[in-house]
Amino acid sequence: AIGLDGLEAGVLQTRRNILAKVLRFQTNLIDIQKAVAAQDIVLERLFDSAPTTAKRYLRDPIEDLKRHSREMHVHLEMEQRTAEIIHRAHEAALSKRTNRMIDLLTKLSLFLLPSTLLAGIFGMNTRYPWINGSPHDFTIIILIMVMTMFILYLIVNLRRDD
Repeated sequence: AIGLDGLEAGVLQTRRNILAKVLRFQTNLIDIQKAVAAQDIVLERLFDSAPTTAKRYLRDPIEDLKRHSREMHVHLEMEQRTAEIIHRAHEAALSKRTNRMIDLLTKLSLFLLPSTLLAGIFGMNTRYPWINGSPHDFTIIILIMVMTMFILYLIVNLRRDD
């Protein structure tokens, strides 16, 4: 529980090693649960293999051990659930941070797109063989760009419906 409290305190901070600690804690809990389950089996076999005369003396201590084992199992399950919740909370915090970064990059690209597009359009050299010398070469290129954008828009929307 002490290690779990430390994980709870650090889950919403931006420490990089918190995920490794949570996963290590969950692995340790699973290992302990396996050991407790094995202990139950050993106690059951020990009682079954005891001579009949010893069973009446062993019944109460073994029942106490089984009860303690069940209590440990319940406690370990609660710790496991808490560790899973901490893991989910950490994943949510990472997702939120990633979404903020993507939002920032999207805004940056939207800010830079018009200037990049204008620089590309007005920096073109329109002396291509099939429109060379045409009085409307700039207009032809702009129409080709608009048609390409429209086709790409249709392709993206058709794939989104699938």
